[in-house]
Amino acid sequence: MRLFKCWKDHAEEKEDFVITWAKDENEAKEKIVTLRSQDDWFYDYVFEDMNFQEFLEIIKGKESELFSIINDEDELVKFIYRNTELHCWTVDEYYYNPRMVDVYVAFPKDIVDHDDVQIVSVPFDAVDPEEVIYSELAYRLADDEFLRSYVEEPCIDGGLAEIFWKDTNGRYVFDEFNEMEIRDDIVGLFDGNIEAANQFIHSCFYKNVREFFSEAVGLGYDEQYLFYIKHYDPDADIKMEFDHDFYEYCSRKLLESGKYITYQIEQVSVI
Repeated sequence: MRLFKCWKDHAEEKEDFVITWAKDENEAKEKIVTLRSQDDWFYDYVFEDMNFQEFLEIIKGKESELFSIINDEDELVKFIYRNTELHCWTVDEYYYNPRMVDVYVAFPKDIVDHDDVQIVSVPFDAVDPEEVIYSELAYRLADDEFLRSYVEEPCIDGGLAEIFWKDTNGRYVFDEFNEMEIRDDIVGLFDGNIEAANQFIHSCFYKNVREFFSEAVGLGYDEQYLFYIKHYDPDADIKMEFDHDFYEYCSRKLLESGKYITYQIEQVSVI
C-alpha cells in the first residue's frame, strides 16, 4: 500500500482533499471519485443543472459505457464525476510504510494553499502520538515566513507581542477603541497616575513574556525576546535574528494555545 495526498485546484476546504492509502495512483483517483461524487453539491449539479447534451460531447466515444450504467444512480454519478471533475485533482505520493508507522493528516482551520495540509507519521511504539504530531508540526512551522513575521511583529495590536499585553486577569491592557490609551480602570487603580499605570502594564508584559518562555530553561529566550522588543528599529541595516529552535519553541506554544493556528488531526486509516 502507498500513501497519496490528493487535492483539488484552488483547494480551500477540507473537502478539497483526499488523503488515502492505495495500491497505485489509479486506485487513489478512484477513491477521489467515490468520495467526492457523493458531495451534495455534485448530486445537485448532476440532477438539476447539468447540460446532458454538453456532457455527451465531453464523453464522445464512451457512450456505450454511459448507457450500460444509466439505471445505476451511484455508478452514473461516479462516471460523470470521473469525466468532468477528476482532471481538477492533483495526486502526490508520500513514501510511508503502513507496517511501520501510523499516518495522520493535520487540517488547519484556514486553508490557503495545499501545503497547509500536513502529513505526519508516528512510529507504532510512540507513547504519546499527539506529542509526536505537534512536535513535528512545530518544527515545520518554525520555517514558515508568516509565522516568523508574526513572532517578530513588535506592535501592541498584532503578532506575538499582542498576547503579552494582558493584565493579571488576562484582559488586554489597552482601550478597546483607542489602543494608544491604557484602559481607564487600570489608570483608576493608580488614581489617574499615568506613569504608574504605564509601569504596571509593562510589568505585566515582562511577566507574561517570562511565563511564555518559562519552559525553555537555560536558553535565555525571554531575554532575547525582550532585548529585541526594546531595541527594535525597522530602519536598522542589521536586524536581530532568532535561531530555528527559538521559532520552533514559539510555534509549539502557539499551537498549544491556539493563538496563531489550530489543526484538526485525523488518522489515515489503512483499508
